[in-house]
Amino acid sequence: MLSKKIIFGLLGYLFLAFVSCASNRVYVKTQDTLYEDDRLTTEVSSTSLDGKLQKDSIKNYYNLYEFENSVVATESKTTTHYFIAEKEQTSKSEYQMTNVYLVEEVFNRSDRTDTSDIIGKKTIRFNKNGKLAPYIDSNGAPKLAKGDSFSKDDEAMFSKIPVYLEGVFSATTGQEISEAAGKSYRTESVVKNIEVTSTPNQSFIMYQIMGKPFVILGTASWNILKCVGYALINFTGGYNAVAGKSNAAYWKLPSYKKAKEKAVKAKEANKIAYYPEYHLPFTDNHIVVTTVTGEKESLFVSSDEIKVKSTTRKEIDNTLSVSRSAKADAAQTAAVAGVIGTVITIPVSVVSWIGGAAFGIYGKTQN
Repeated sequence: MLSKKIIFGLLGYLFLAFVSCASNRVYVKTQDTLYEDDRLTTEVSSTSLDGKLQKDSIKNYYNLYEFENSVVATESKTTTHYFIAEKEQTSKSEYQMTNVYLVEEVFNRSDRTDTSDIIGKKTIRFNKNGKLAPYIDSNGAPKLAKGDSFSKDDEAMFSKIPVYLEGVFSATTGQEISEAAGKSYRTESVVKNIEVTSTPNQSFIMYQIMGKPFVILGTASWNILKCVGYALINFTGGYNAVAGKSNAAYWKLPSYKKAKEKAVKAKEANKIAYYPEYHLPFTDNHIVVTTVTGEKESLFVSSDEIKVKSTTRKEIDNTLSVSRSAKADAAQTAAVAGVIGTVITIPVSVVSWIGGAAFGIYGKTQN
């Protein structure tokens, strides 16, 4: 008998299938970015739904080159190591998570080129007051950071970073960012207004109830039949090997790799193309995105005070496809069945191959 959970689930699908009304939601995403002397220092972002705040964050960026760096010079190049830090705080988090990146900068004297790469990362945790909040390892011991291992010299440099950042964060906690004299500041602002209209796709819902089980069953059954076919082919292969038919097939197995690649492609083609985070299951979505970009006089003033530079508007449709979903379901089932089928087919095919060889030997003894 069907469980209550399955029964209620099916009833829910049937209810959705015949609901024709659409739901409307409005998301507003804002991002304000502060530059100090054209260097990124702060990002403030938020997302709201129908006027209610969903999530927010403040990211601060610190270049720690002046605090600590190491330089190694040779005849051909100069290699410099230093750190940059990225601190993120959300209103819902009790910690300020700070990623500290190790940067390697190389100056080649031959062509006078300068390249830089991030070669490692550690994460330090601070509380809302800017004080260090150590991690506890498996032995119960406190650790100031977790992440990649650095070289001995880089570890020695990094060891000074946590306490230094604690002093910086503790001194600035609760204070707004102020503009220092003699420096230039600008705040870039982007506001996206995303209107989402979701309408239940009745054909897709009915496919999930009525069609999908048969697609999965049919694909699984076909793959079982293919396993039988491979066994027969390998029976013939064993016979051909003994009979000396060098041009004939000796051995054949299903290709799991090809089945997996097909499943990945079908899954990719069936993905929600635009703003999947706002997609409601079993619905088609019409999305209108209005983007306003501009500048503000200060990082924390209202978005209404943006000096507008440009406004764009685009309309997008995310439409569910029964055909694409069926292909994805079939391909995924085939990939799973391919693994199981290969495991089963190999021993069965070995036995059938030996049987074919034995039949061939028997045939020779009769001639």
